[in-house]
Amino acid sequence: MEVITKFYQPWLEKWRNHRFQAILLICFFLWTPLLVVETLQVQNSCHPMINRSKGLPPECQSKQPKQLSEKTPPPREEQPNKPIQESLKEIEESAKQHPDITGASIGIAFATGAAIANAPLVVTVGIGIALWLAIRTALSL
Repeated sequence: MEVITKFYQPWLEKWRNHRFQAILLICFFLWTPLLVVETLQVQNSCHPMINRSKGLPPECQSKQPKQLSEKTPPPREEQPNKPIQESLKEIEESAKQHPDITGASIGIAFATGAAIANAPLVVTVGIGIALWLAIRTALSL
């Protein structure tokens, strides 16, 4: 019985010391297969997230209306291509309209990175708040 206790004692102590990391790891291992299965089901359904060149599965083709002639492809609605600069201007305008949301999201992202890098809690919160204030102030000008 002592051998078992000696073997499990260090492992239990480590688990108690790193309880939060263990919980995150367990959640990661539980959620990853669930998300993979869900994504594969959606992708192989009649309404996939990414259009593929192979076409839809046979059970979905019967649900679509038949084309009048095989020679003429169905008309496609083309989205107007915006230059990258126009898209960037729209993003900048929306960021300037909501400086608090932009600053908070960037601050949270960097604070999360600091937390993952095992930075102390005070440093992590400080990084998040400092970035939020800096970005909010810069966008408000």
